[in-house]
Amino acid sequence: MAFRAMNILLDTATWINSVKEPENLPARVLVLLEKAENSFFLSDISLLEASTLARKGKVDFGMKFSDWLERALAENLQMLAVSKRVVVAENSLPRHFQGDPADRIIAATAVAHKLTLLTPDPEIAFHQVCETIHYKWVKR
Repeated sequence: MAFRAMNILLDTATWINSVKEPENLPARVLVLLEKAENSFFLSDISLLEASTLARKGKVDFGMKFSDWLERALAENLQMLAVSKRVVVAENSLPRHFQGDPADRIIAATAVAHKLTLLTPDPEIAFHQVCETIHYKWVKR
């Protein structure tokens, strides 16, 4: 089977764990992340989510947050703004889809930019509002 290059939007959890604890990602996710042919994107709302998790002590980044962030923003990761196009897509999502504004913005970013969202969040995959690759955590 031939490999086709993909345009992948990383969910905040996927992004954080691909840097912090890649061993907890399934092998198929690691393969996707290692394919040089793929293009990777991150909604800028994920920066705020990561900062909030660090500030509240919910994630231990193992170093000063600013240092971790410098490391986590790889050269092959393209940032996408919460733009008018994204907000219009967010407003069009079903009301019953995710109450968390960050999750709504991330899904809307995938819709607005026609990206495949890589996420462990079963709710996003369940609602099928965007093309999604869902995976389960592998806790090692």
